Amino acid sequence: MATVEINNDRLNDLTVFTVHGDLCSDELIHHIKDFYAGNPTKLVLWDGTDGSQGNIATRELKKVFDEMIRYSVKRKNGKTAFVAGFDVDYGIGRMYEAYGECEHVPVAYRVFRSTEEALQWLGVKEKDQLVAKSS
Repeated sequence: MATVEINNDRLNDLTVFTVHGDLCSDELIHHIKDFYAGNPTKLVLWDGTDGSQGNIATRELKKVFDEMIRYSVKRKNGKTAFVAGFDVDYGIGRMYEAYGECEHVPVAYRVFRSTEEALQWLGVKEKDQLVAKSS
């Protein structure tokens, strides 16, 4: 089971999800639904440098992909960056990218090995002080 810290940077219209531990598909889907139930930001960063989704079975990833598609219209032209701490998570991030492209999801997904690269791709120049939403 993982712990996920959720912080908002309203200046940059950015939500940061920081994962600690092993994330399962049900936890991931829960956070996706929670995020979209409110006022979702255009930009999202999933920081997995201290966590992993590597234990999620391939068939479970399909459920996560389906949730992404279901809610993506609420963030048309948005961007989601994944920062992978492990090779398996980088591979899963590449699967998110490919699935999003194949399904013509209106949100861009990209995986990175560093937070700095991810923030640059998101277009975040200066991070505002992040405000904790929930833990």
